[in-house]
Amino acid sequence: QLIQSEKAEFIAEQERQFMETRKRTIRNRLKQLELTQENLGSILGHRSKTHMSELMNGIKPFTLKDLIIIHRLLKIEISILVPVFLSDSDQKRVKFAVDKLDKPMVKLAADDLLF
Repeated sequence: QLIQSEKAEFIAEQERQFMETRKRTIRNRLKQLELTQENLGSILGHRSKTHMSELMNGIKPFTLKDLIIIHRLLKIEISILVPVFLSDSDQKRVKFAVDKLDKPMVKLAADDLLF
């Protein structure tokens, strides 16, 4: 249980750091371009300031289309906008499915594996 708890804490911290970096990067780029968060919301088709704030703060998820527009409009690396890590449960599910296939050449990249 201790290992499970440590994994959960590690993943939660990874997610927190990712969200903070994404938010800071978008805000900095908006500032450089003299745009507001409200301007970005309008471009993305989000009329509510509250909804845009929830997206920026990670309370609600951006759509993939939102992230592609942000990437192309603000020239932000897609790896900063889209998380590439997997939760522990997703890792286990994928590993189980891959093991079941019995294809040694198919496996998750090492940076996706935790512990």
